[in-house]
Amino acid sequence: MNDPKVLFSQLNRLVQSIQDESIKSFTLSMIEKASPMAWTRPASLRHHLQDEREEYGNLLHSVRVASICRLLSEAFTITCEYSKNKGIDILLSAAILHDTCRHGLFGMSEKSRKDHPNLVRVFADQWELTCEYFDDIMSVIENHMGRWSELPLVLELDSRAALYIADLIVARWAEIMPNGSKEEQDD
Repeated sequence: MNDPKVLFSQLNRLVQSIQDESIKSFTLSMIEKASPMAWTRPASLRHHLQDEREEYGNLLHSVRVASICRLLSEAFTITCEYSKNKGIDILLSAAILHDTCRHGLFGMSEKSRKDHPNLVRVFADQWELTCEYFDDIMSVIENHMGRWSELPLVLELDSRAALYIADLIVARWAEIMPNGSKEEQDD
């Protein structure tokens, strides 16, 4: 069972790790304006882990994705047209917010919306939420489904980098796959 107190605490730590105040403020505003159902609903019932298919599954999934992005930012240089730290902050904001509209603008859609990456921008626009790096954050979110996006984004990855990433994720599995259970907290 997903513990919302633990998960929201983990989400807050991730948000607080964003260094740029405008990106942090934007991310917090988006979280506050999002429908509570954006967090309480399960993640995809077809593509996600079993515990992400339960209540608060979408929150658990977002925490995990952001945690993996944080880990990758420690192991790699995150590229963007700004500084390295801005790239990390943009990535973390996008990771935290990427599925806030998975079930539509108000979290009411019965199934996951295939257009959910594009709905995050619509949601932000409706609430007039923005920051200096808004388009950069939205671009990351809008492309987060890669080759399965409405406009497929196919990236190339060197086999050495692929193995390094896989090994890194598995080695830090307990750290990046939090579920709020006592066993994982004791690890």
